[in-house]
Amino acid sequence: MTDLHTLWNTLPAADRTLFVEHADSPDLPAHVAQRAQAARMPIVIGVTQDKSGAAVAWPEVVREFLQRKAAEREA
Repeated sequence: MTDLHTLWNTLPAADRTLFVEHADSPDLPAHVAQRAQAARMPIVIGVTQDKSGAAVAWPEVVREFLQRKAAEREA
């Protein structure tokens, strides 16, 4: 996996903002998942609880990274 700090520094500001806004999302909206895939941000694709479709989320290490970035923005 690419170092998150290195990847983060190459992302456009709009993507960084979008990803931080969804740091705590248990299931990423489609537009966020699409941007994450395009940016090569790690995501986890699984099945929804009711097995009706796909669920996309941040891996725990990415979620924690994004939460730290969100906290830095608030400080």
